[in-house]
Amino acid sequence: SGRIMASAHASLLLVMASAVAALSRPGESGVNFRPPSVPLIVQDPFVSIWSPATNLTDAWPQHWVGAVEGMSGMVLIGKNCYRWMGPASIPSCPKAMQQLGPAIVMATTTVYQFEAEGMVLTARFQTPALLDHLDLLSLPVSFLDLEVESTG
Repeated sequence: SGRIMASAHASLLLVMASAVAALSRPGESGVNFRPPSVPLIVQDPFVSIWSPATNLTDAWPQHWVGAVEGMSGMVLIGKNCYRWMGPASIPSCPKAMQQLGPAIVMATTTVYQFEAEGMVLTARFQTPALLDHLDLLSLPVSFLDLEVESTG
């Protein structure tokens, strides 16, 4: 029984390693991988917010069961308001930043980049779900790290 269990774990690890390697090789089919929904804040079944759209400004983030979670992200550049998260139904901020490529989805982090008026905004959604740090794993927190830089 122990030998069968160890074999099953080894097989599962091999499959997972193969999938990760396929996704990380440039120029191969896995590089265009996009999950059906992109994880933003994922802690447990009750706190689980995902983006169902390719662009973060195309739809409201949703709970994994489909309920809309009205999260929006806006930035003021000069006198212009731009949305980087949330749909065009926000009347006070109708302009959307241009999303630079697809979201980068990793085990504990999802990264988006946006551009408007010579500024690049990087948004990192992080949940510290690290199995070797049980104290962090038990905390009901996620982080949103925003970085802004000029392209000029």
